[in-house]
Amino acid sequence: MLDLANVKAPIETANGLPNGCYVDADLYQHEQNTLFRDNWAAISFGKDLPKPGCVKPIEFAGLPVSLMRNQDNEIKVFENVCRHRGMILVSEAQQLRGPITCPYHAWACDLNGQLRKTPHIGGPDVHERDTVNHCDYPLNEVCS
Repeated sequence: MLDLANVKAPIETANGLPNGCYVDADLYQHEQNTLFRDNWAAISFGKDLPKPGCVKPIEFAGLPVSLMRNQDNEIKVFENVCRHRGMILVSEAQQLRGPITCPYHAWACDLNGQLRKTPHIGGPDVHERDTVNHCDYPLNEVCS
């Protein structure tokens, strides 16, 4: 860790943060793990999702997340990856007219993160399997 003794000195003799605080990769990772991942942080504004169906992808603390306004006008935040194959789901801010659909196998989730469709999961034109319960594969919600 960097020596911060001079930063903590009385105001008359204190200096600002050392340059390493702004460029050190280890310190950056430490801040990500201790300040951001386990605490609250403002990552957007409600106005960025003006109506139901609006989605906005961002990266926060190294994680791809999507902000979504659902049909009940609630804002939800989910990991922006498909539970099936890990593909990025939303690549740009947009107003959706239907479900969030994975570009790989077209699994589809609603704006509450619930898996709704699994096209061809059992082969051509077989869209369901007894061994796959849709409730077991929602998008991972980030505390919001």
